[in-house]
Amino acid sequence: MGRTLALGILVAAFACRGRDGDRKSEALAWEGVEVALQREIPHPEPAWLKEEGFPRFEELPAQRFVSVRVGLDSAEIRLLEFRHDFEAYAVFQRIADPDELVEGFSDRDGRVFFRAGRWLGTSTQLGREDLRSKLDLPHGGWGTPELFASMIHQGRISHSERVLFEFLGTNPPVPVFSVQLDCHGDSAWIYASPGMPDLFASEIAHRPGYSMDSASGVAVGGDSGAMDPIRLEFFEHGMVGIEGCFDSALTTRWLSSQRLALKGLENR
Repeated sequence: MGRTLALGILVAAFACRGRDGDRKSEALAWEGVEVALQREIPHPEPAWLKEEGFPRFEELPAQRFVSVRVGLDSAEIRLLEFRHDFEAYAVFQRIADPDELVEGFSDRDGRVFFRAGRWLGTSTQLGREDLRSKLDLPHGGWGTPELFASMIHQGRISHSERVLFEFLGTNPPVPVFSVQLDCHGDSAWIYASPGMPDLFASEIAHRPGYSMDSASGVAVGGDSGAMDPIRLEFFEHGMVGIEGCFDSALTTRWLSSQRLALKGLENR
């Protein structure tokens, strides 16, 4: 129940985008022409999707499965639509290497997999160029999920954008977005999680190696030297954090910038 409510908070953070005036056609198109769905299955079961060529995943249910046939050869494209682009991205992480993740395409075992917006697709008959140039998906787009644009760019290590549904050995109620930053030659991680509830702060604070300042909403770890330093800040808009940077002044500056970005994201 708590995870469902927290996910609702995260959904609300994105709800102000994509209003009616900005919405694209809901139709799938090939070379600008709408294509008919050959098959459509709402809320497909993970075991069944594996038989259709997709990786098995349990915690991120797809909203629907569809297949279409396109072109003169009636080539088949199988597609999963998720509720948000970051969910499709998180599943694609399990298939693609870092370069492929950014590009949006991955070749595996005679199949091409691709991620566009909130869609994850696969085909055994079509190549990357045709799919990129001819396929038009509602709520598509080949870039990384929108929230990554709100995260710190200066010093960011390329191709490090990740969506985490496991975080510090826990399963948080909402996803954590992360990128790597250069901290004087060390690779540090910055975390942002809109809508992260306060209860998760208490869960982290009770883990070995962590402590919590309830007055400031800050959880810290690594003071004993047994692990890299980590600082997590919880506030009304969610959670931000830095792990692996030994420069406390730089950590403070990064956290301050990310707090402002997360606040601005919710207010958009």
